[in-house]
Amino acid sequence: MRVALCLLLAALPALGLEEEIKTDLRLPPGPLRLERPLRVVADGITLDLGEAVLVGAPDGTDPDKFEGIGILVDGRKKVTIRGGKLKGFKCAILARDCEDLVLEGIDVSHNFAQRLHSTPEREFEGDWLWPHENDDQQWRKNYGAGICLEKCFRATVRECTGRNQQNGLLLDRCEACKVHDNDFSFNSGWGIALWRSCENLISRNRCDWCVRGYSHGVYDRGQDSAGILVFEQCCRNAFVENSAT
Repeated sequence: MRVALCLLLAALPALGLEEEIKTDLRLPPGPLRLERPLRVVADGITLDLGEAVLVGAPDGTDPDKFEGIGILVDGRKKVTIRGGKLKGFKCAILARDCEDLVLEGIDVSHNFAQRLHSTPEREFEGDWLWPHENDDQQWRKNYGAGICLEKCFRATVRECTGRNQQNGLLLDRCEACKVHDNDFSFNSGWGIALWRSCENLISRNRCDWCVRGYSHGVYDRGQDSAGILVFEQCCRNAFVENSAT
């Protein structure tokens, strides 16, 4: 088993990380270019990214051209992902229909962001966000995210960082999740956004300076950006000691 694991780690950069993760795994340090999502396909495992940097696009690519998903967890229970960095994706980490997922200490900065056409002199109406529709995952598909949880139950997101992109964390129809001690600041859309999500705890997070549509003394409507966005049938959530300057 140890020999097979070492061979897998050696092959990761060349194979574009197409392998399905079926057992506990720690990635080697340094940059690893992903051509397809790294998929977790077993329950109860730990994926330790360590000092790995998973890269979705070549250096110099404009953020509005980023595509694809970095890590996909679909229908799994008790999966833990920790450490490492993911950059250059439309959505760095996507988890769907998961229970007891833990994401901790992951840097999901520098992922997708729309190109803004507003200038210091004039606001461009097309830069406005549209949070009113998300039944077909429009938030993730149109605007991207560092982390997106869809229909997850009792997930934990802690001590993660997601800066300098459009959105930090999206909670789409999630329940009983704990989101604490994260930094989703300096984004151009939303730091943390909830859609039809209930009974979640959002605590001690930094969501500072998530703003667009501002030119001092000229226009300042914000274009529906927000440090924390709560939209459409959200109830019984607790927001405690967060910062949204």
